[in-house]
Amino acid sequence: MDKKILLKQILEYFYKDKEIPDNLTEMKKMYKKAVIDNKDNEIPDNILLLEDKYLRIELLNRKLIDGEKFNCINVNLEGNYKHGDKIALYEGKITDIYGDVLINPVNKDLDIEDNLFLAAGMRLRKKCLDVLGDKKLNSTEIIITRAFNLLSDYIVHVCLPTTDDIDEYRTELGMCYFNVLECSNNNIAKTIVLEDVSSKIDNGKELLVNSIMDYLDRKECLLEKIIIVANKDTFDDYVNILKQYKETTE
Repeated sequence: MDKKILLKQILEYFYKDKEIPDNLTEMKKMYKKAVIDNKDNEIPDNILLLEDKYLRIELLNRKLIDGEKFNCINVNLEGNYKHGDKIALYEGKITDIYGDVLINPVNKDLDIEDNLFLAAGMRLRKKCLDVLGDKKLNSTEIIITRAFNLLSDYIVHVCLPTTDDIDEYRTELGMCYFNVLECSNNNIAKTIVLEDVSSKIDNGKELLVNSIMDYLDRKECLLEKIIIVANKDTFDDYVNILKQYKETTE
């Protein structure tokens, strides 16, 4: 079905007394605003199905990467690295690479970041609200949901630290990384996709890499690949951090 037809039917539900434009760009803007602003957890199933169809078309129109086939750093960074057969570094959007599990940082109210929410669809918010109920998440606590219209199969939502004490924040953030790796490993995931989620410390990327290395050192790990997602501004930083783990052969 054509994207404009799908969007028109969705928008007619949200904007009952407003004329729907025929321009696809304007329709997309209205859709994003409606979905982000909507706080109603009781969206009709027919609207959710229309959104599923629309988001699947959008997904197929993007350049997507199969994380299971994506090379690890021993290949892509051309060397012999510590755990270099399990760690990969990808430059791009976390929603554009497949993994069994995608890691999503949240606050105590399980709020979803807009870009991830828009890619997954309204079913994700509905599920999160159903799972959370009246409770609040504690720092480092995790909740698992389906990924719905995202490329991955599941999302592990982890509650970020709320403390203002930098040392405590760093310690709890390390626990966040441990918890999501442990959860993924215990649930027999093969591929996990994650990125630096720190907001209060300068060395967040180093903490992420060190946390992964420490976990792989200590645990019998069933995970086949841990994919670190970087953007064009942070990719070289990760390369330099990972070079510290390059092993020399005599």
